[in-house]
Amino acid sequence: MRKLIFLNILLCCLSIHAQKDQRPNILFAIADDWGRDAHIYGNQVISVPNFEKVAESGVYFTNAYVAAPTCTASRAGILTGRCPSSLEKGANLFGTLDAKYDVYPDLLEKGGYQVAFTGKGWGPGSLEESGRTRNPSGDAYNDKKLDSPSGISDIDYSGNFKAFMKSRDKSKPFCFWYGAYEPHRSYQKGIGEHIGKINVCDIEVPGFYPDRMEIKEDLADYYYEVNWFDKHLGEIIEYLKESGEYENTIFVVTGDHGMPFPRGKGGLYQAGINAPLAIAWPKGIKVTGREISDFVSLRDMFATFLDVAGISVPKGVASKSIIPLLMSEKSGRIDNTRNHVYAMRERHAASREDNVGYPVRAIVTDTFLYLRNFEPERSPHGDLLLGNHDGPLTDTDEGPTKFWLLEYRNHPTYSYYFNLAFAKRPEEELYMVKKDPFQLNNLAGLGEYQKVMAIFRKQLKESMKAHDDSRYTNENVLFDTYKYALPSATPIAPKDLEKWYYSNMYPGK
Repeated sequence: MRKLIFLNILLCCLSIHAQKDQRPNILFAIADDWGRDAHIYGNQVISVPNFEKVAESGVYFTNAYVAAPTCTASRAGILTGRCPSSLEKGANLFGTLDAKYDVYPDLLEKGGYQVAFTGKGWGPGSLEESGRTRNPSGDAYNDKKLDSPSGISDIDYSGNFKAFMKSRDKSKPFCFWYGAYEPHRSYQKGIGEHIGKINVCDIEVPGFYPDRMEIKEDLADYYYEVNWFDKHLGEIIEYLKESGEYENTIFVVTGDHGMPFPRGKGGLYQAGINAPLAIAWPKGIKVTGREISDFVSLRDMFATFLDVAGISVPKGVASKSIIPLLMSEKSGRIDNTRNHVYAMRERHAASREDNVGYPVRAIVTDTFLYLRNFEPERSPHGDLLLGNHDGPLTDTDEGPTKFWLLEYRNHPTYSYYFNLAFAKRPEEELYMVKKDPFQLNNLAGLGEYQKVMAIFRKQLKESMKAHDDSRYTNENVLFDTYKYALPSATPIAPKDLEKWYYSNMYPGK
C-alpha cells in the first residue's frame, strides 16, 4: 500500500514538473542601432520581411521606447528592468552592470530556464569589474562563423542558435538572446545599392537632413545591414518551426536605440529613442496583426519575461509586464495609464574635455516630447575640435552623413542641418511629436506653452524621484566621474577609446 501511495505521489510530482516545463520559450532578438525603420512604420524602401511577419502573426507597438539611446545603458535597462540612472556605472557607455542588480536571464535560469545568447549581449563594458562570471545575457554561443561581406560581423547568428538548440537540455524551456552587431557602423560603401539592390532614389531623407544623394546612399547601406539582422531572424524562426518549438515560443524583436546617424543614436529625439517592437506568441496572442499605441519602455521586457515564466518581479524594479496588452483583443490604446514614457542619457563616448557627458532626461506623451538638458553649455554630441577616432563630435558615429554635414557646416543653406545635429541646445525643449515628427520647432520659449511646460517640469521631477535619479536632488552626482570600464586588462587612453572599440568589440566589422 505504501509503495502505491509513493508511486502516486511520484507521478503527481512528475506531472507538476511537466506542467512547469510547458512554460513558453523566449526568443529576444535585438539589433544594434536599428531605428524605427520598417514598412509598418512608413518606410517602404527598407526590407525587413521577417520582422513584418512577426508583427502580422502577433502585434506591433508604435510607442515603444528605449531606456537610453546608448548601447550599454539601453541593454542594462532591458536586462534589469531599471532606469539606467539608478544603475550607477551602468548608466554610461563602457560602464559596469554590478552583480547586485538582478538580470532576468539569471532569474529565469534559477526558475528552470536555460539561458544563452549569440552576438552582442550586454555591453560594451567590463564584466570583471561587475563581479559577474558571464555576460548578463546568458551563456555565449559565438563559435560558428561565416564568410560575411565587409562591414558585417562574421558571427553566424542563426548557426549559433541552432548549435544551442541541439545542445540544450530539452526538458527545460529556453530564453535566448539573439543580438546582432548590425546595423552598427562601419558599412561597406555602396553595399545597399549594389548588393542589396536598393533603389537609392526612392529613399525619403528625414527632415533633419538635406535631400542629398550622399545621405541617401548612406541610408541604403544602413538598410542593408538591418536586412542582414532580419535574414538571420527568419532563419531562426524557420528552425523553430522545424524543431516543433515555434508554437510555444514568444518572439520579441526590437532595436537598442536609433540609427547611428546624426540626431539619431545618442540623442533623445524620436529618432534616437522610439524603437521598433513586434511580438508574436502563437499560443498566447489570439487576435493578431494588431497595432498597439500604449507607451512601453523596453525595460518592461524584464517584467514581461518573468511574467510568462511565472516568476515574481523583485521589489523596487520599475518594470511592468505587457502580457495584458498581448492577451487583449483590442487595438490602439488598451491601458489608459500607459500614456507616457521616461528616458534618459548620461555619458556616451569620450567626446569632451575631461570626458564629461551630456545628461538629458525626457518625457514623451501622445502630444509632446519634453527634454531637459542639464548641462546646456556643453556640446550635445561632443567637441568639434576633440577628435578621438577619425574625427570630432564622437558622440555621433563616423560615417558619410556626419562627414557631409561637417564639410558643409558653414554653407549658407546646409549649416542649418549641421546645427540641428550638433549645435548647443537650450536647457529645455518642447516639441509637438505628431505635427513636428522630426522635432524641428522648439516650443519651450513660447508664452502659450508655459502651462504645458510647468506640467512637464513637475512630471519630470516625479519620474526622476521614482527612478532614484541623483540628478533629482543634484547631490552626489557621479556619472561624469566614473572611469571607462573596459573588457581588457590593458589601459586605454580615452583619446584612443573609439578606435579600440571598433577594432575589438565588433568581430568582422
